[in-house]
Amino acid sequence: MAAYPVRAESVRANPSSQRRAVLAALVAAPFAGSALIAHAENGVSVTGETAMNMHTAIRKRENAHLKWDRALARYREAKELNDTFVEKIYEPAHDELWRRAPMPEDSFTITAKSGRSCTYRYSHSGNQPWHGNPTPAIKEAGEKLEKEWKDWIALNKKIANELNVYALDDEYDLLARVQYEYGEILLSTPAPNASALLIKLDLLWEVGRDGDVLREHVLRDLRAISENQLDLM
Repeated sequence: MAAYPVRAESVRANPSSQRRAVLAALVAAPFAGSALIAHAENGVSVTGETAMNMHTAIRKRENAHLKWDRALARYREAKELNDTFVEKIYEPAHDELWRRAPMPEDSFTITAKSGRSCTYRYSHSGNQPWHGNPTPAIKEAGEKLEKEWKDWIALNKKIANELNVYALDDEYDLLARVQYEYGEILLSTPAPNASALLIKLDLLWEVGRDGDVLREHVLRDLRAISENQLDLM
């Protein structure tokens, strides 16, 4: 004989296998109980299969939220560590470095008797534009600028070592890489709701993803959000 759906009053009156299934679902997912009770009070048929389907759907949505919350927490922790390091340690050390070893000018300008001016810019490659120029004023100004840069490089290195700047640069690279990797994990984690999707969009725009990537993430997450919405009432 075919089994008919068991209504709420039947569930209370008959300790059937269907009743046990409904009660098991309520115990496993107590927050879903109000929805199941509402079904019963409204005279909606509630079978063990229906209850378990509801429970499965709720657990699926729960898992989506849990994965997102974990990924978001890890990203925010990595970002906070990086931001704090930059603000409290990295930037102050570099500010002190530039204060104690200000960078010299990178060019000089020579004006000829004709009134024509020509600017010569220092090259870090070592191949200077004034090399081989026979004009005394240009040669003298060029040699002076080269000496200023040579002295600055030596001073900059000395103070950087005193301030441990090179080690701080390595730590900055490491923290930035960790933040980036956790950001990628967060971006690859489906957003379980609209609020999460907004967080992901902010991050996508922050890291400068192109339009195709933005569209792919948004459409994928919107589909997932739509599929995970439960109409329990």
